[in-house]
Amino acid sequence: MEFADARVGMTVKLKGKGGNTCYGIITDVFLNSGGGFTISLPDGEKTSLYQTGTNDIPIMDIKVVEYKGFCVGDSVKVVGDSAYSGKTGTILELVGSVVYGDLAKIKFHDSPNTPYITLINLAIQKGKISAKSINDSKFRSYAEDVIKEALNRAGVPWRIFSWELTTDGKLTITARFDDKARVGVAKCHPDDRFDVCIGAQVAVQRIKEQFISEKWKPKIGDIYWVSLLDGDGGGFDYSCYTGGRIDQIQLLLGNCFKTHAEAVKNAENVRKRYKAVEEFLGGYDNE
Repeated sequence: MEFADARVGMTVKLKGKGGNTCYGIITDVFLNSGGGFTISLPDGEKTSLYQTGTNDIPIMDIKVVEYKGFCVGDSVKVVGDSAYSGKTGTILELVGSVVYGDLAKIKFHDSPNTPYITLINLAIQKGKISAKSINDSKFRSYAEDVIKEALNRAGVPWRIFSWELTTDGKLTITARFDDKARVGVAKCHPDDRFDVCIGAQVAVQRIKEQFISEKWKPKIGDIYWVSLLDGDGGGFDYSCYTGGRIDQIQLLLGNCFKTHAEAVKNAENVRKRYKAVEEFLGGYDNE
């Protein structure tokens, strides 16, 4: 990505702290200090990148994945006044050009050409995605990153995962953990635009619901173990199940275990779920 291509509202993929892949939104493009832009990250933090000077994140490692309703991997048709009118293809790249405006690099289904076409001359093929798009290496890499992030943010335990996408927009995700496979399915409505991010969230939520329903549920008077929040000093503790409000919250978060060993084994997943809830509610600092 080039500095000149940055536009407010672009969703970008980048390497965050610790080298992990994350997604952020460009919230500001500025001319002072030589020019640059600001990215808002999922954890509420912001990072500013400058055209001159040293940046913590290499600019070339940042990729635009969504802009003005178009996503990398979308199946589109060229419409309007264009030499390629009527052709269909897959979006490989999104850019904002000072000279030519907002553009998408397209890989056509019936030719090797990959021209840049203005967004106003593109129409998204709703509710479906081509087989060539599904098998495109760039799209598959992007989709796998999205699914992995959805699994981690939901706190779903997984050792390996696989996924399958059909041309009618049906996404099937299989997550394996403890030698058991759990499957989540999301289907794009024919009148909606296919969005792998939304599909991953829906499918992962259905996997999470299966996992929670399989968990051991204590009866009134049973002793159960929990993983403590960092703000409570970390570690583990046990409690007597009474069916009260706190007990119900622990059940919903999947933080209710029959033994101390199970609580230890699942501690990291519990903390991920807590963090996801904190972010959803606005977040607070435990440190």
